[in-house]
Amino acid sequence: MAFRTPSDALSDVYLASKRRDKLSQDRAVQRVHRSIPISGDPRPLGTKRMAAYAIGCAPAVVVTAITACTLSSGTYTPGTGAVQLYYMDDDATVASADVDNASVTVYNWYQNSGTVAVGKSVWVASWSGVYWFVDSDC
Repeated sequence: MAFRTPSDALSDVYLASKRRDKLSQDRAVQRVHRSIPISGDPRPLGTKRMAAYAIGCAPAVVVTAITACTLSSGTYTPGTGAVQLYYMDDDATVASADVDNASVTVYNWYQNSGTVAVGKSVWVASWSGVYWFVDSDC
C-alpha cells in the first residue's frame, strides 16, 4: 500500500462549481431581484457602468404635517413630517394603503412650501435611503 503525498489531500483540491450550477444560481438571484419592488439595482453590473435606475415617485397621504425647509447661517435644515404610502394592486383601479408603511418619515427640501396639512395627497420619492416630499395638491 502506497502512502499518499500531501498533494493528494482533499483539502488541496481546487473547488469549482459547474457552469450550469453557476447559471442556475444567477437565475435564482435575478428572480429574487425582480420579485422585490425596491431591492437595489438588479442589473448585473449594478451602477459600475451605468447611472442608478430611478425608483420613481409614490403616492401618499399626509398623517403628520410636513414642515418647510429652513435656512439658517448658510445651513439648510429639511422640514419633516410623516405620510401613509399607497400602492396599486395587480389589475386594480383603486390605490390601496400600504399597511407596512403607515407612518413613513418624509423630508421636505422646499423653503417656500409652507406646512403641508394632514390629509393632503402628496407624491414622495425615495432618495439616499429616505423619502422626500415631491409635490402636493395644496
